[in-house]
Amino acid sequence: MVTAVMSAPTAKSRAARFFQTAKLPKGFEWVDDLSPVNYRLFIIDLYQALAKVAIHEATAESVLELLDDWEATAEVDAEPELAAKLQTPRSNKNYREWKCA
Repeated sequence: MVTAVMSAPTAKSRAARFFQTAKLPKGFEWVDDLSPVNYRLFIIDLYQALAKVAIHEATAESVLELLDDWEATAEVDAEPELAAKLQTPRSNKNYREWKCA
């Protein structure tokens, strides 16, 4: 198996090019649903993840997990009602404090 080693500057330029195209690649349409703040944070996270893969500090699976996590964030950003519901404090009436024996 041939493994291509990508330098950190190459990973950075590839990540930057990914977002400079007019149309996102198939499967990444959810990126458009990210809020402006989360969009910026996503780009930083993706760059850092790709850089770690490039210098063998992480695996491709970690990048896939990161993408899954950000896709879930985009789903919440796209639905303000869901975001509001997730941020609403829950009632503590069924809460019982756990005590160590």
